[in-house]
Amino acid sequence: MPTDKVDFWFQDEVRFGQQNTTTHVWSPVGARPRAVRQQQFEYAYLFGAVCPARGSEKR
Repeated sequence: MPTDKVDFWFQDEVRFGQQNTTTHVWSPVGARPRAVRQQQFEYAYLFGAVCPARGSEKR
């Protein structure tokens, strides 16, 4: 196949998200109490590609 009919695309992806922080509770000195905290986290993916020869991009 002739290379003048081939497009080269460069692709990348990234994940944005937020995880919960450590839970703190009041307790007597020396005690190690158990604390229930939310374990889920939210995230989203972003994909992108670019063709330098055409100067076009896709998201």
